Amino acid sequence: MNRVERLRHLTGRFFGVMRARVDPAELCLLDDYLGPAERNLFLSMRIADQRHSLDLCRRLRCDGHGEPDLLRAALLHDVGKAAGPLPVVYRVIYGLCRLISPGLARWLGRLERPSLVRPFYLAAHHAGIGALAAERAGSNQRVVHLIRRHDAPDDNLSSLLHRYDGEM
Repeated sequence: MNRVERLRHLTGRFFGVMRARVDPAELCLLDDYLGPAERNLFLSMRIADQRHSLDLCRRLRCDGHGEPDLLRAALLHDVGKAAGPLPVVYRVIYGLCRLISPGLARWLGRLERPSLVRPFYLAAHHAGIGALAAERAGSNQRVVHLIRRHDAPDDNLSSLLHRYDGEM
C-alpha cells in the first residue's frame, strides 16, 4: 500500500472503531478456538479490538485458512492493547506517525514513562505484551509466537496473519 492508500485505510479503521459492535451471539466462535482463560483475555479487549479480531478470524476462515493456531492467534493478536489505556486518539497519532515519520513512531514507542506517552509504548509493543498475556492464559507456544510476530513476521503463518491484519 502506498501512503495515500494507507491513509485511506487508517481513516476507514478510525470510523470503524467509532461504530464497532459485537453481538453476544458472535462470541460462540470463541468456544471453537479458545480455552476459558484465553476467552477471558479476549473479553478484556475493547469492543473495537474484539470486532477487528472476530472479523480477522472469519476472513481467514472464509479464505480457506483453517489452521486452528492461526485462528486462535487472530482472535488474540491485539490483546496486548488491553494492558492499559490506549485511547483512540493515541492510536490515530501513532498510526499516522508510523506512516509519515517512522523514526518518531519508534521514538514514541520506546518511552514507557511518563504516563502521558505510555499509550504509544503499548501501541508499539502490544504484540510482545499480548504474547506474554496469551502464554499466561495457557496458549500454546505456536499461538504465542504468532501473536508476538504478527507485526514483524518471520514465517509463513505470521506473514499471513500480518498481511490479513494489515488489510483490515
